[in-house]
Amino acid sequence: MIRETCSCGATLESDAEIVLETFHEWRRDHRHAEPAAGTVLKSSGPTLADVVDRLTAISEHLALIERLARGATRDAS
Repeated sequence: MIRETCSCGATLESDAEIVLETFHEWRRDHRHAEPAAGTVLKSSGPTLADVVDRLTAISEHLALIERLARGATRDAS
């Protein structure tokens, strides 16, 4: 389970795939909850932000691979 908790007590959690739009909407609605600099938050696992960062990195790598593959296909013809 992945869980993101706001300082106001609101919690977003997911057992299944995370819908990025939902996460971003939740984050926008709870912008007041941004921790002060230097604040250490406790976590029992990856946060939604960690997962979004990881998915973004994977997406960027896949886009690069796709561009390289298209270039290799053009070079071969």
